[in-house]
Amino acid sequence: MALCSPLRGVKSDALSGHRSDFQGEEEVFVARASSSRLDAFLADQISGVSRSRIVESIKSGVVVVNGNVTTKPSHKLDIGDRVICGEIVASPPTEVAPENIPLDVVFEDDHLVVVNKPPGMVVHPSAGHAGGSLVNALLFHCNERSNRGDDASKMIDVPRLGVVHRIDKGTSGLLVMAKDAAAQAGLQTQFANRSVRRRYLAIVLGTPARESGRIDAPIGRDPADRLKMAIVRGATGRQAISNFGVRARLVRGNASLVEWQLETGRTHQIRVHAREMGHPIVGDEAYGGGGSAAAEFLRRDGAMSAAAAREIVAKCARPMLHARSLGFRHPVTGEEISFAVEPPPDFVDAFTELSKY
Repeated sequence: MALCSPLRGVKSDALSGHRSDFQGEEEVFVARASSSRLDAFLADQISGVSRSRIVESIKSGVVVVNGNVTTKPSHKLDIGDRVICGEIVASPPTEVAPENIPLDVVFEDDHLVVVNKPPGMVVHPSAGHAGGSLVNALLFHCNERSNRGDDASKMIDVPRLGVVHRIDKGTSGLLVMAKDAAAQAGLQTQFANRSVRRRYLAIVLGTPARESGRIDAPIGRDPADRLKMAIVRGATGRQAISNFGVRARLVRGNASLVEWQLETGRTHQIRVHAREMGHPIVGDEAYGGGGSAAAEFLRRDGAMSAAAAREIVAKCARPMLHARSLGFRHPVTGEEISFAVEPPPDFVDAFTELSKY
């Protein structure tokens, strides 16, 4: 499907000068004493997580010390060491079954694979999502290649089944997955150091007053709803910085196409920051971008009929957020590589309909 020019014309370097991070929670700590074991240090710093879970997480490669992935729980820290701990999540089920699910593979070699994830697919198995995930699909894909003699990689042997970063179930677009432990460690270091280049497109309600800007507002768990995130000041909020640029005004300014680039990577960061500046993402029920209120916003000042606005919102069954571009240094060859994919049909259809008014 051909895209309208404002979508096709969004360049991957449109917000150059900033660095992006994985979209998941991370903690940054500084060691205040020497000779402390890494696992003991993190157990003291992070509440509500068992020592054994921290040990498992360190071994899986989510902890970075002074810019390097560290997988030894017994690693000794020195005063001033900077420790970054990625989000500690429950391990995927021990038995993850390969599933023959179609994949849009953008790039692949013996070490990694870049996939254009469709909306509605979770990245890895979890409670409530035992199957149908990207990991299930990739296990089947890689095993099929291996059986044909095309690829010796077996993702089942890679920590966390090759997961390096993730995007929300409802978000479409690019992810990179590791096919061996060395590639995974190299990619995790780049994400931790914020050298990975990622940009997103979103359709939001209204149009920001500024054509471009930078939002610096800390994010933490919503005290009123632990399943959501919110702007949280004080000790429990973590620094979150997003850069945005308006790419197209739609419906007489009642909606707009916005490009986003992250300096930090918090859970739901773009969705929370979009709401914070008064322009939630269309279709995002959790953060104010869905339902009758969204339809009423779209038809402000007689921009469209109530029926047309309701129909557009109803068709946006997920947040209109797309991970459009991804760039990084290949963890094995050292080559700088980058990729870009256009939004899926539901995003394009929403943009096209809103462009008519």
